[in-house]
Amino acid sequence: MQKKEEKRVALCLGIASCPSDKGEVPMVSQKRFMVLIAIALLIGAVGSVVAQGQLTYEAALACVKAHLPAESYSTNQYLPFEELTKPTHGGFTKNHQIRLGFPWVSNDEETQFYIAQELGYFAEEGLEVEFVSGGPGKDHVQSLGGGAVDIAVAAGGESILFARTSPTPIMVTAVGTLLKDAPLAYITLYVNMILDKAGIARDAVTIIDADFTPAVILTGRADFYSGWIMNQPRMLEEETLEHSSYKWNALMFHQWAFSEPSDTIVVLDEMLATAEGRDIVRRFLRATYRGTQYLLDHPEESAEIAVEYSTDVPITYEQALSRFEKQEPLIVGSDELGLLAMSDDQWDNVAAMLVQYGQLKLDCS
Repeated sequence: MQKKEEKRVALCLGIASCPSDKGEVPMVSQKRFMVLIAIALLIGAVGSVVAQGQLTYEAALACVKAHLPAESYSTNQYLPFEELTKPTHGGFTKNHQIRLGFPWVSNDEETQFYIAQELGYFAEEGLEVEFVSGGPGKDHVQSLGGGAVDIAVAAGGESILFARTSPTPIMVTAVGTLLKDAPLAYITLYVNMILDKAGIARDAVTIIDADFTPAVILTGRADFYSGWIMNQPRMLEEETLEHSSYKWNALMFHQWAFSEPSDTIVVLDEMLATAEGRDIVRRFLRATYRGTQYLLDHPEESAEIAVEYSTDVPITYEQALSRFEKQEPLIVGSDELGLLAMSDDQWDNVAAMLVQYGQLKLDCS
């Protein structure tokens, strides 16, 4: 009997291949890469296998369009497409204080906001913005519902869908996104999507836990590691300074599974229900747009700002530049909709995949 090949993978945040015994990157098949992406979606949890055959994708998409269409929770109407970078320049009777909930700890992931603060873009809009760090166990989409923050940045767009469809729903709306595609993998149980598409048995993969660093592939404990393209790969690059034979490969999740907005800007529906609230959102997005454009145009100066503001996890100038280079395609995107803008079709596809695989509960009967 032929021995079944075992795939070993580590879970955290990113994807990279480990060196072989000879210090070379092994060549792997397209099918094995599909397995890699599937595993990248399992960050933080293992199990809860969803039964196959519940819904076709077409049926799930029809259900989403009927019960949770993108236009009910996502809008581009407050983005500064016509005004672009023209601030309102004063005329405010008072400054508005805004508490902004970050998707993670204060590091270079939030550089667009640091730039808007440092260069006075928020101040020109009459906004005093307080940064509220995220991190393990902190979900600022939930914080919105409790009133702890005024605007939140959701690391993954699906958290908006879960918030709105929860038994105790939080009615939030996405008003812009810093990243138009997933940086790589995400903390969910989507493994069956890719295993099924690749025709690979679900018991053909062995899962092991890992921490935030990609040490498991450097030591040979795992073949692959799931994570964000801007984070763990730069750790591997730093390792190559001492071990020149270490080389990494990455496969972008949005190219193999589905694409979702990430680091998405979220507000409560009730904020958009008043003229004052809508005006604050417009001002905030205008300043954020300017910060994003500055980041793209001036990465070196932006890296200096990121180093100063990354108070929770100190970073170096070189690390910031590495992030900016890797994330630029995700910021710009290929949809030609403009910075921060989102696509209804993209949102509907995310929701349909979640419904099809039992992660998002809608009444599709």
